[in-house]
Amino acid sequence: MFDLQRFRRSVAYTTFVVFFGLSVDLTTYGVVVTVIPFRLNSLGYNDIPSKSSILVSAYGAGLILSSIPCGILGEVFRKRKVTLLSGLLFLVGGSIIFLFSKCFALLVIARVIQGFSGTIVWTIGFALICDKVPESQLASVIGYVMMGWSLGALVGPLVGGALYDSLGFNSILIFNLILAAVDFTFRLFLLEEKKIKIELKKPPRGDKPEVQLAKNTTKSIELPSNTQSGSQAVSNKISSSNAYLALLRSPRCGILFFLVFGLGFTFGGLFDGGITLTLNNRYGLLSREAGLVYIAVAFPPFVSSPLIGFIVGKAGAKWPIVICLIIGAPLLGLQALNIRLWGLVLLVALISFVVMSTSTPILEDLSQVARENPKIGYAHVYSAFNMVYSIGSLLGLLCIGALLQNYGIEKGWKIGCIICSSYLGALIIPAIFLIGRNSKKRNINIKNPIFSKP
Repeated sequence: MFDLQRFRRSVAYTTFVVFFGLSVDLTTYGVVVTVIPFRLNSLGYNDIPSKSSILVSAYGAGLILSSIPCGILGEVFRKRKVTLLSGLLFLVGGSIIFLFSKCFALLVIARVIQGFSGTIVWTIGFALICDKVPESQLASVIGYVMMGWSLGALVGPLVGGALYDSLGFNSILIFNLILAAVDFTFRLFLLEEKKIKIELKKPPRGDKPEVQLAKNTTKSIELPSNTQSGSQAVSNKISSSNAYLALLRSPRCGILFFLVFGLGFTFGGLFDGGITLTLNNRYGLLSREAGLVYIAVAFPPFVSSPLIGFIVGKAGAKWPIVICLIIGAPLLGLQALNIRLWGLVLLVALISFVVMSTSTPILEDLSQVARENPKIGYAHVYSAFNMVYSIGSLLGLLCIGALLQNYGIEKGWKIGCIICSSYLGALIIPAIFLIGRNSKKRNINIKNPIFSKP
């Protein structure tokens, strides 16, 4: 017989909620970014490219500004569900302000507020996954969750352009509000805790007291639905300042965050900021055609994320990351060559498949850092991940934009490709020595955590 309460607190449903939350975050981001230039034009603004860049960057600024506060909140206030629900208020509020405001300053504020929503789902969502999922299954679950990133990145720009062309800008707000309502329902349905009934029996005189499990009992208490490790049990007693200092002092975290920065710089900077202009300059593609090529960036991680999650679950995080860097770094450099359009599209797809695959083992290894260090909580490591990726993306947009403007589109694109290739290539040797732990210590008898019984 189907047990609804058990399903609501199952690993499968928790995974789906975070997966859907990431999808909504990236989708709502994409639909707005697509129509920002048209929105500014309709409001009568001049210098639209510059102002569009500011509004795109404002979202990243919101992610950066809210990351550390969200990480602190996530470890002080342990009700993940409540925090996840509150995150949607920022999404709804930012969307409404963006629709009805004509003042540019308010438009910037709206984008910053929307960034707060993204921080909450990335930080608290992954912390919830770590709370819920057994360590041996975590990599596989993260792989499934990261499919939401790919789905949202793919759907957002396509839906945004179609809605604006057919129904106008107001349809963008309505679409975002509908997604937020559906996401709110899924998050509200989630159960974090369950009741476990125990019976306390008075021990015979002279014996030590015992706690016995029984089918029939007169008392019930609320216990977490998972059992956290000892490091997590005491993490709430450690100040967040000490937690972030511990992250800064850890060589293992250092190399992980250098990798995260490189991912943000490459995908948020080089690809988001340069690929459309390069396709237009080199091959004469218009914006709509270039947007279709962007599918080669967004879709491959949808396939690679669960695959790499399964591999990491068996082999650990180190070697999947190292192998992806060895393959991906040279591919990034090859983009600088003057090749045919189909060749560039193939390269972009391979880079996205290989390089973005490192995000799953990085996220998994960060959870290991939190488990092994009593000074660090899950929300701390994932808020830092969110902040570092956002900084990389924001700086990437600024740097790639400056290269394209100062050196021309073709030469600027080539320089950007070489920078990203060299940066990631330089991290290969440190990754070998600093990432992960011995794969022999891992449990290789891994059941599928999604399709097994809750």
